[in-house]
Amino acid sequence: MKLGKLFVVIAMLGIAGMVMAQASRPRMRGVGGKIVKIDGMKITASQMARPNMEAKEVVITTDEKTTFKLDDKDAKLSDLKVDMFVRALPAEGVATEVTAFTKMPDRTGSRPARAPE
Repeated sequence: MKLGKLFVVIAMLGIAGMVMAQASRPRMRGVGGKIVKIDGMKITASQMARPNMEAKEVVITTDEKTTFKLDDKDAKLSDLKVDMFVRALPAEGVATEVTAFTKMPDRTGSRPARAPE
């Protein structure tokens, strides 16, 4: 009987520990959209709007420390062009990483959407 209670307590502590660890991990939110303008070190992107909402533009500020990827390959800011899709981390301040795609990314924002077969 005591052994059963011990297992229950250990299981509860383990689950509580996992929940707390997951909750305390900072979630890195990004910002992105379709590039409408590149001016110096700043990228202006139009965020896609939900139905019945207006699209808004966001300005992504970069610097010499910002890393760039284009279709999962290392790139430079000069490789990015208007009408590409872009995602930047973090959502506020100077971007530390910018990922661009020549085709619209899937819903997770990590890969270009597959062409229909």
